[in-house]
Amino acid sequence: MKSTRTRTITISILCLGIAVFLGLWIFFIVGGRALKNESIAIESDSASKMSQGRYFTSIRQALKGSKAELALVDSRFIDKDGIPKFISLLESKSVQSGVDTDFGLIDTLPQTENHSILRVRITGSGSWINTMLFITSLESLPYASEVETISLAKGAEKSNVWGFNLELTMYLEEKK
Repeated sequence: MKSTRTRTITISILCLGIAVFLGLWIFFIVGGRALKNESIAIESDSASKMSQGRYFTSIRQALKGSKAELALVDSRFIDKDGIPKFISLLESKSVQSGVDTDFGLIDTLPQTENHSILRVRITGSGSWINTMLFITSLESLPYASEVETISLAKGAEKSNVWGFNLELTMYLEEKK
């Protein structure tokens, strides 16, 4: 009787030990993979940020020999005095596309000693086709810019109106 009970306790302890070992092993494997994925994401993000910081310098160095090519690159940027002209261009693009727009936050952020970033948040509405025309027209702006975020939402169920929110980033060149 005593040996059966001892055997049962020994087997229970052994099974419990194996279960704890497997649990810890699974915990560390899953945690290790999550940590690896997070480190890869951080490495990728930091590489992206570093390349953005060197963006303007590398363009200038690559085109150092040709003033005409350098002037072409400079024409892709606007100085801070040109912001109203840039906003006017965005307004005219919205009118041409047939969408109603509202310019929310217009903010400049410092990036390097010679360049800043202009962020423009635009909300608007229009038909699907007009909304797409406006968004694709932003891709062909004559400035160094990119659409950072965009969201689209259909209006009322039987309506043909689509609403949109987007954030446009524009690179500004500081006056020398």
